[in-house]
Amino acid sequence: MYSARNSGREMKKPQRYDLIWDHMRKGVAALESGNSTLAEREYTEAAKLGSESGHNSLGALLTNKLEDTSAVERGLRHLRIAASRGYYPAAWNLAVTYGQLGKSRWQLFWMKRAASLGDEEAVAELKKTAENNDGKSTKK
Repeated sequence: MYSARNSGREMKKPQRYDLIWDHMRKGVAALESGNSTLAEREYTEAAKLGSESGHNSLGALLTNKLEDTSAVERGLRHLRIAASRGYYPAAWNLAVTYGQLGKSRWQLFWMKRAASLGDEEAVAELKKTAENNDGKSTKK
């Protein structure tokens, strides 16, 4: 707890979720205005506070820079952190990113993980893939 003595009363430190929400809100606003640098900074702060949503948003932002392998690797790391904590949107984003990178085994792994975490879109995608394969082996 920190004190602000100028009013004569002690102020309570804001709750962590309030700080996370503030960083996430600022990050979204920055993206909407086209400022991805500020969005990255805000999502980083939310992630530092332990926010799965912050890790996911930061990871998604960084993995969209496919030409920058360093950014993609950092983004994948943040997505894996969020997914390992059970945040299924991050598992879905990992599946999509690995698909864009042409890594089909990792794409399938994370798609299954997203489905197991309750992502209905991932479940539907896996069903569609199974129907398209029509029982054929996908092993190479």
